Order: sequence, then structure tokens, then C-alpha cells
Amino acid sequence: MSGPAARRVAPLWWVLSTLVFLVVACLVFVGWVYLDRAGEGGIGARTEALRADTVDAAQVRSDARQRATEFVEEFFTYGPDDLDDQGSLAGFKDRIRPLMSAKFRTALDQRLLQIEGIVAQYEVRSAGTVQGVGVASFDEDSAEVLVGGWGTQAYPNPEKESEEIKGDRLPFRFEVSLVRVDGEWLVDNLDSFDDQDEGLADPTEAPEPSAPGSSEPSPSVPVPSESQGDGQ
Repeated sequence: MSGPAARRVAPLWWVLSTLVFLVVACLVFVGWVYLDRAGEGGIGARTEALRADTVDAAQVRSDARQRATEFVEEFFTYGPDDLDDQGSLAGFKDRIRPLMSAKFRTALDQRLLQIEGIVAQYEVRSAGTVQGVGVASFDEDSAEVLVGGWGTQAYPNPEKESEEIKGDRLPFRFEVSLVRVDGEWLVDNLDSFDDQDEGLADPTEAPEPSAPGSSEPSPSVPVPSESQGDGQ
């Protein structure tokens, strides 16, 4: 066959063969996707796992930041109202102990004795404010969070009982170590960036503060040793 009829048939066969190819290709693709999603470790499973990992990572970072912020602000907030009849900062301990690991609670208890004595003697009040927080690193059950802000202190004016003397704001920069225990983030250590302290999980001797009104600096004790010379 030749002439105009042959020229009409050739494009028709080309169109039909192209359609058949597309149909077969679609069937092969659908079958591959089905088998891939049905099998373990397929691309569908990997995609879902990646999506889950992304959501989990965002949640982990959010939870770690929230716990580090909560702990540091509570850690700097105490006063005479927290003292019990035995002179212990019972109220303060009740607020922060649920936020800490067992190891950190033991280390902190050794350092609270000095703060309790100062609060009882001078009626020092302290408050903390976090200004910045960021997650430095994390995995499934641990995280390192960087926290910056300041603590402020006040104590009664010995010459006017109705007035308080307010100290300067004390900037701080901490690395807060967190561990996840039974699904909950707990503080496991606290390190200052601006001194040589090895962290509260490894207690060292804290400097002895002087009394208010003396020629020496007033008691700046938001936390032992970290309160001296911290800056952001």
C-alpha cells in the first residue's frame, strides 16, 4: 500500500504502539510500588521512617529546650519562703528535684548546704530569667542544651527593714546535660562556660561569700561557684 492511505496508516500505528507502551509502563510501576510498600525496608517504608524521624527530632529538640529552660529558671529562684523549720530549702528542693536525675540530685544536695545557710542568715532572694536557649546536640536518650540569661538577688536592708537591697544582675551561660528516663527528660549535669568548674555532677569547693554590708562583695549565690564571674 502506498500513497496517501499508507501515510495515514503509519501515524495510527505509531499512536497505538505508544499507548500500549504507556499502559504497560503504568502497570509495571503500580506493581513495583505495591511490592515495595509491602516488603520490609522498601522505599515506602524508608520514606515513612524518614518522616517519623523528622517529627521525632523536632519534638526531641522542643522537649529538651523546654526542660532546660524550666530547670535553670527554677534553679535560680529561691528565698526565705522556701526554708522549713530545720533551715532546709525544702520548697526549692521540692520544685527542682523532679526535674533532675538521681545522680544530679546527690551532687546538688552537697552544695545546697552553703546556700541554705546564706538564705537563712541574710534572707537572700534570688530569681532567674532565661534569655536564650538552643540544643547543641541530641540523640534518642541524651541532649546538650545551651542556656543563657541572668540571675538577680535581693536581701533586706539592715537599716530599713521595709526595704530591700537589690544586687546587680548576674549573667550566666550554662551547658545543661539531659538524659531521658522512662520517656521524661531530666537534668543530669550543669556546666558553666565561664569558669573552670567541672560541673555540679562532680562537686568542688565553692567560694565562701561574705555578708551584706561588709567591704567585700555581697552574697551572690544563685548557685554555688557558677554565680562567680559568669557572663554571656
